[in-house]
Amino acid sequence: MEPRSLKWPLADGTTKKWLHDPTRKALLANTARAGKIDPTTFDAIYFTDVHRVMHDFPDDPDLQRITRETYEAGGIVLAVSHGHCGLLNTTLSNGAWLIAGRRLTGYSWIEEMFAGVAGKVPYNAENNIQERSMKRG
Repeated sequence: MEPRSLKWPLADGTTKKWLHDPTRKALLANTARAGKIDPTTFDAIYFTDVHRVMHDFPDDPDLQRITRETYEAGGIVLAVSHGHCGLLNTTLSNGAWLIAGRRLTGYSWIEEMFAGVAGKVPYNAENNIQERSMKRG
């Protein structure tokens, strides 16, 4: 979990209660690694937000495999906020980028600049999305 998300104002009373529940803490401690997940047992994959996903998600071959297999089996692939970075490098079995020809929403480069983090993020996700949505993998 991104440390900044565990502080005020993002971590409200509900978040703190959830994080202090031993049963829920055990869920976090025992989360399956992506390489151990069989995508045929799920109907969807959901990429969540925080800047950390810009580092962890795009080049993870297991996440790419799960995403491709979920999508090609007719499942749902969705992302929120910076989660769209998890879709950047995923290609389909035919070699096309998963996001080719699609419209996506997520943080724009101008929003990164307004938030004061443009110099701290590893790449311009908006640029990468635009490039990949125009061509094959």
